[in-house]
Amino acid sequence: MPSSRSSRNSRILVADDNDLFRQGFTRVLRNAGYQVVEACDGQKALTALKNNPVDLVITDIFMPEQDGLSLLKELRQMHSPPPVIAMSGGGQFPADQFLHMAEAMGAFLAIEKPFQVDEIRSLIQAALTGRSPD
Repeated sequence: MPSSRSSRNSRILVADDNDLFRQGFTRVLRNAGYQVVEACDGQKALTALKNNPVDLVITDIFMPEQDGLSLLKELRQMHSPPPVIAMSGGGQFPADQFLHMAEAMGAFLAIEKPFQVDEIRSLIQAALTGRSPD
């Protein structure tokens, strides 16, 4: 169930195998007042979650070791899973197909990369408060 905590107290896990994107995105989130835990794939994200409960997971779909859809499936099996924002730039596959799949599997929402910082900030707030995205 989404948390109603303020952004200053919210913990977000960012899972993305692109180091430059993940580190830059983490910096943006920290500057916005969020606490951020990073993982470079779904497997490391699950390990991080064992020691760092979070209020929101933002995950790329295409990652090595364990992709974002597998991560989403495992998160949904948790007793009280955090909301998930799935993201993808597609690469060699059309992103929209997998983004729709992520939503069908229970992601709060799915967004195509690249995205605007203001756009993701409002989507994060929606996910944290449980309101519908604009």
